[in-house]
Amino acid sequence: MAIDVLCAASAREGAGRERHRSDGASANGHTYDVTSRHRRIQVPCDPELDRAIARARRVFKPDAASSEIVHALAVRGAQALEQDREAEEHARAFLISVAEGASGLDLERLRDVRDRAW
Repeated sequence: MAIDVLCAASAREGAGRERHRSDGASANGHTYDVTSRHRRIQVPCDPELDRAIARARRVFKPDAASSEIVHALAVRGAQALEQDREAEEHARAFLISVAEGASGLDLERLRDVRDRAW
């Protein structure tokens, strides 16, 4: 999926809104429409996203397109969200098992250790 990013980072790359010639090419000679089987989305670039792109650019090659960086951030962010959700579900299940006495923890021993430590 390609992403149109209009922000300071893409402006530095010369991207963004361009003047178009009558033959469909931009003023700098590049074609405006990018042939892709994937739909395109627009992402407003606020200062927070601009900082994220700049931080990620240090990991990517310095001349990586902002759209490439935003794509990678979105994919990795979605993976992180899924991992967070799975970790929360696991933690909730563990707490329920502790509350039900099915976790295998010796709560009396833990209380004794706590009392001795403090």
